[in-house]
Amino acid sequence: MHKRSSRQMGRGSGPVLDDYVTWQSGGTPSKANQRYWAGNIPWITPKDMKWFDLETTTDYLTPAGVAAGSKVAPQSVTYIVVRGMILAHTFPVSQMSTPAAFNQDVKAVAPGPELIPRYLAYWFQAHAGDFLRLVGESTHGTKKLDLPDLRIFPMDPPALAEQAKIVEILTAVDDQIRIGNEMVSKLNLLSSGVADRLLYEGVDSADLPAGWRFSTVGEVYEVQAGITLGPHRAPRRNSNGYLRVANVQRSAVDLGDVARLHASPVEQARYRLATGDLLVVEGHADINQIGRCARVPEEAAGLVYQNHLFRLRSTQMNQVVGEAWLNSRFARQYWRRTCSSSSGLNTINSRQLRAMRVIVPPPEEQGRIAATLLGMAERIEHERETLDKLVLQKAGLIADLLTGRVRVPVGVAS
Repeated sequence: MHKRSSRQMGRGSGPVLDDYVTWQSGGTPSKANQRYWAGNIPWITPKDMKWFDLETTTDYLTPAGVAAGSKVAPQSVTYIVVRGMILAHTFPVSQMSTPAAFNQDVKAVAPGPELIPRYLAYWFQAHAGDFLRLVGESTHGTKKLDLPDLRIFPMDPPALAEQAKIVEILTAVDDQIRIGNEMVSKLNLLSSGVADRLLYEGVDSADLPAGWRFSTVGEVYEVQAGITLGPHRAPRRNSNGYLRVANVQRSAVDLGDVARLHASPVEQARYRLATGDLLVVEGHADINQIGRCARVPEEAAGLVYQNHLFRLRSTQMNQVVGEAWLNSRFARQYWRRTCSSSSGLNTINSRQLRAMRVIVPPPEEQGRIAATLLGMAERIEHERETLDKLVLQKAGLIADLLTGRVRVPVGVAS
């Protein structure tokens, strides 16, 4: 039977989170003191909490660092973010397989004897939306969750036997998700390796197979910058959809958030995209993201594109082969050597893009290379779709099992 706090008993309300857990606050030792850092004690911050099960952290403390400004929590705790702008849209929840320190934006929540540690973590995930509705703002505008609101959140967990069954079910799904993520990562590496073998090996050599030739982007492609944005671009009725840098990922165009702007008929004709055009990102704060390239899918044909993107169009190079080349290890090395940097932004210009070296295989060889790369891409997409279904399945199970909507039968000994 759960314990009842005197505060709750006095109010006559039901059991709450504070009846089952204890709370621990963290902190940050001085960054100026090198004795506190680069030790072997994981130090968790919100930026590390991208995964439910943490294996590593960005920073590590020494014992002196822990003593000077943080605390170490046991591996049984659940970490939740209670301060930071990420709370505007996401409520991060994590566990770690080893004891860890953590900063002041994170709370460590330790389960009492009536809770299985992993059940508590899943319970927080199940109520993420409820906690986001409790998020407020500090005087500086930072999003925050107040501990008093967390402590009185209703909680009435099932018996330990049912908790164990719930954890068993959800952990099995988590294991499938982990295997799926590992498979996607391996396939991506394999795809890059295939592309290297088909295209990039020997790029610095003068010896090419018969019929292959060296060229430049400017010789193979028509290169054009996009439409200039400004105050006169306010969307009007029947305004065009247009693609921005955020829409162009490496080898993928994201059409989930297409913006609108007004473009004249002349501009529409000049900047209209066609299926198979290549879009290349002109600038990015992360130097590894400069020049990322994606083919325009059929559903994006007819949109226009902003001036921080270059459009490449060619009758000499297969679209799939061209995309692979512009996203290659060779291309990233070229951008790092030639880009300009100002105010934290790394940029390339059309002259640098046109000057980049490319290998042009014969048309029939381009077709064979494209078929191989497309086959790899289809397999990766299939694995991602399977992974997405598992994630949805887990979300549904958490919503059912952790709220009591669906009860898990537990065998009764005779």
